[in-house]
Amino acid sequence: MGSNLSWRTEGRLHVCVHNERDPTNVEWQRYVNSSSEHVAKLDVRILILSRGGSPSGDQRRVLMSAIGKRTKPVALLTDNAIARTVVVAMRFFNPTMKAFKTSEVSEASDFLGLTQNERSRAVVLLAELERELAQAG
Repeated sequence: MGSNLSWRTEGRLHVCVHNERDPTNVEWQRYVNSSSEHVAKLDVRILILSRGGSPSGDQRRVLMSAIGKRTKPVALLTDNAIARTVVVAMRFFNPTMKAFKTSEVSEASDFLGLTQNERSRAVVLLAELERELAQAG
């Protein structure tokens, strides 16, 4: 079995991609361990693409514990109704989180306040991370 999520950080941009399966606890802990320091930074912008997979409630609590109570702008790109429901629940903890259709990368970038360079990199990173997951699949 391959990996269910992949991520990359460049400057203040943090991009994470989930395939259609939920991350395992081992994968999620690896993600939290490698990205929580960056995600905790004040000016980080988080772009997530989900093809259906999402962290469990326990996994979200682990992440919230690792990054603290500071809210971060988060844009979730998904066409999955369940994942959109997760965003509604997460808005209780982070009102600066918003869900978008996967075709709305430009709108998500506007929401995050990305620079033109960050917008271009985000598109490239999303494609690279999806390719990584497909190859690991």
